[in-house]
Amino acid sequence: MKPKSTLLTVLMGASFILPSLGDSATHLIKNEVTEASAGLAMTEAVVKKMGFAAHLPKNTEGYFSILGGYDMYQRLLKTELGKVMSEMMADQGENLDELEEIPEFQMFKAVVGEEIFAAFGDTTGDQALNLQAINNSASFHQMKMMVEMAALAMDEDSEPGGMQMQGLAMSMFGSILGDPEAGVQIFEKSHMPPVTIGFKVSDEEMRTQISEMMIGGVLSLFDLDENAPFDEIEMEKDGVALNGMTINGKKLADLADENSRQEMTEFFGSRAMVDRFLAAVAKKNLNIVIGVKESYIIVYLGDSLDGLKFPAKPEDSLLANEGMSFLKDYLDKDIRMLVFGEEEAMKTIGGANEVMSSMAKGLKAGLAEADSFGDTRDIQALLGHVARVEGKIFDMFEYGRTGTVAFIEDGFKIESHGGSNLASVDTETAHNFAGLGDMDGVVFFRNSRSNPQFTSKLHDMMDSLGQATYLMASRVADIDTEGIGDIPEFREAFEMFDELAAGDLKNIWEALTTDWAQGTGDEGALVIDTRGTLPRVPEVPGVIIEKGLIPRIAYVT
Repeated sequence: MKPKSTLLTVLMGASFILPSLGDSATHLIKNEVTEASAGLAMTEAVVKKMGFAAHLPKNTEGYFSILGGYDMYQRLLKTELGKVMSEMMADQGENLDELEEIPEFQMFKAVVGEEIFAAFGDTTGDQALNLQAINNSASFHQMKMMVEMAALAMDEDSEPGGMQMQGLAMSMFGSILGDPEAGVQIFEKSHMPPVTIGFKVSDEEMRTQISEMMIGGVLSLFDLDENAPFDEIEMEKDGVALNGMTINGKKLADLADENSRQEMTEFFGSRAMVDRFLAAVAKKNLNIVIGVKESYIIVYLGDSLDGLKFPAKPEDSLLANEGMSFLKDYLDKDIRMLVFGEEEAMKTIGGANEVMSSMAKGLKAGLAEADSFGDTRDIQALLGHVARVEGKIFDMFEYGRTGTVAFIEDGFKIESHGGSNLASVDTETAHNFAGLGDMDGVVFFRNSRSNPQFTSKLHDMMDSLGQATYLMASRVADIDTEGIGDIPEFREAFEMFDELAAGDLKNIWEALTTDWAQGTGDEGALVIDTRGTLPRVPEVPGVIIEKGLIPRIAYVT
């Protein structure tokens, strides 16, 4: 893209997150716990308003779309911020009307200007769970491997950069699976779920140009040699012409010759495990196809083309899913964004959430096998406690169908339905600061009470993690073997920290998590208005000083 068109593209992109800056904005969050009743009434107006959702199967598990991107960009230009940005570009000799005629911008406008979407089909939740399991295993074994490498570095008998260290470094990649048998078992259950992404291009000539360019780009990525593990796709499905490529699992597995299998045996630990892995590869394909459905250019990825389905009528589409009933209150709104997550998929994905549990367990397991750091049973106990408490924290969350709508109405509004139960927030106790939001000029107001049980568990976990980190650093500093790496320098730095800062940091943490919390309570409110003033500052345009909305921010507790 030419340099002079970059700013314009960024400006248009900003309209997605600042569609009405300068106008009054309201952010309303609703948390519903009631079950959805029935789907939407399939009128012609509803089908048109909801865009490609009317062409997706009813069992779609996740959906995201942005509508009217170019219109939001134009609205942004009419705000005070947009006018200032236009003036700044004019001062640099740039004309917005001329920049919009640049071919690169025209194509960008065609892609994001009307409607863009991403849809995740049946089994997405289950496959996300498999990915989470692989990630957890990788986190565990990588942390364990890091401890082993650190212990080896402390060993006087090992040579820096020696074969032992190189072997451990090479096996870091193997730690992605950690337990090869468990990893292969997960791989056997995994497949690429149906994923459809696309955008609306009403101009037929532009639509043809973009789709042909995309098809050519996909085909150019693959070697079509007869021995290559790729198959070209050219077919029609439900009246939609599709072109693309299949990565053929059987052909890919057949490429593994005896030398490759021997190398894989070192990685997996046994020839039987290699054969099992290759057998799983042979059963899996990845299809990538591009097609045009009415005014939409679509890109589909999935293990099978059977996952690409276009319902014959809207009554069989995603719009008829009971989980979409929250949209009934928005049929007369100017909808600009839509997010949907199916209930069971959200429960499956949410139920496997974690942040540091697997890493803490991996560090604990590594320390249990290492002798270089002395007696680390206290550190191991703290790391185990971190993992257990994090599990209890995530047990407090409940997940269900989620729906979010953004629309233009006296500004840009976002309303959310369902989803998580917001375990960190106390939704039962009445608020004392609610009236602060009624003051004149307020553009953003947030008032909530934290859940004491959640906060207590979070502080407990952070306390244990901090103690484990401090104790581990002290163990390393206490190693009496001189001349190993940077131990002397580390010991000196740790002793300085321990003497000058450790006590103060501990007191500050205790004051914030105990004294401050007990003294101020669980409720807080954030208030932002636009009654601030800005002094005259060199290089700041006068229009900003005179007409700009200067925020004032206050936090009350």
